[in-house]
Amino acid sequence: MNKNKTVLTKEQKQEFMEWIRNVLQNPRVLVMATASDNRPYCNLMCFASTQECSIIVVTPRDTAKYANLTQNNLVSVLITDSEEKPGIGNTTAITINGRANEVEEQERKELADIFITKNPELQDFVYSETSALFRIDPVVIVSPEDFYQVKEVHFE
Repeated sequence: MNKNKTVLTKEQKQEFMEWIRNVLQNPRVLVMATASDNRPYCNLMCFASTQECSIIVVTPRDTAKYANLTQNNLVSVLITDSEEKPGIGNTTAITINGRANEVEEQERKELADIFITKNPELQDFVYSETSALFRIDPVVIVSPEDFYQVKEVHFE
């Protein structure tokens, strides 16, 4: 076991997840890492989140990012509130490692509505026939408590 990882009780896990939901409400951008041929590829993207802490992102279908997501759905996203609280030690950072799946039909409409509520200026992009909407379901969520300790919640 990693000695720098905090093991959470059931109550602490619930509190941590509520804190994660609250943190996810404000930032509008994240860094998403995908991989192709064992090479990492990072993108700055707008996002929204669900109550279950799934992440919603939209991308054009004719991009390397889309190809990477459809070939290997394992992703890592980094979300920070550094815009609101600049400076080392003031910033909250959350890493979500998960599985990205393109959604269609009714689920796409529901998730598109959530995304557009947070990013209204992207409505035309979201509804474009050339855009794909992905739901990233968490496998593990990690957030540092300080420079030496992290909290983790595993979903699988």
